[in-house]
Amino acid sequence: MRRLWMLGLLALLWGTGCDDGSTDGEPRLGDCGLTVEKCGSQDAGAMADQAPADLGNAQDATVDAEPPADAMADAMADAMAPDAEPPAMLTATAAHEHAVEGNWLVAGQPDQARLTELVGLGAVIITLRTVAEEAFDEQALVEGLGGTFIRYATTPADYDQVAFREGMYDLYDTWRAQPVPVYLHCASSNRAGTSWALYLAERQGVPPEEAIAQGRAAGMGASLEARVRMILGLD
Repeated sequence: MRRLWMLGLLALLWGTGCDDGSTDGEPRLGDCGLTVEKCGSQDAGAMADQAPADLGNAQDATVDAEPPADAMADAMADAMAPDAEPPAMLTATAAHEHAVEGNWLVAGQPDQARLTELVGLGAVIITLRTVAEEAFDEQALVEGLGGTFIRYATTPADYDQVAFREGMYDLYDTWRAQPVPVYLHCASSNRAGTSWALYLAERQGVPPEEAIAQGRAAGMGASLEARVRMILGLD
């Protein structure tokens, strides 16, 4: 009888375990997994009810933390904006220097003092001379002063090659698109003037005779003018 009484008591406790009002989380006879599962479901439901609001708050906080679109655009514009001061205008200071379209000088070899001055003006230096031709290390001088130096070594025969000319024209296009002065030179301005005539005629669409006249004004000599005429199909 006592055993039956104990079993009845256990059954009673089983049936009322979830309603015992316990909130202290301690295990009880009536828990038996069911109470934990059911109460756990209630806790999970309460958490689920709160989750959207909490997630929304987190999303709102993220949005509020982002800078306004206008501020981001202004920051990008400031980062990409050129210097407030306009670029210096190059002027010819020697007989072998020739001002051409845009802020460019086409010239013969500048001395070290002139190169120093040009770098100070922010000019990009493009030489058509080979290293073997140089009396001093021009690249080391220009870059040592913080300037930009580009070598596109050229011989008269190179102009006969279409790929060579196209590469040269691409270089000129790149720097003509930049708001900086450019100093293009060779030894005497013969090759530099020739390259300019070809560039104007083949890349810029300037009429051949006009391009040749501009190349001549920029230092192109008679021997290379004959080569230009041949390349352009004038002779």
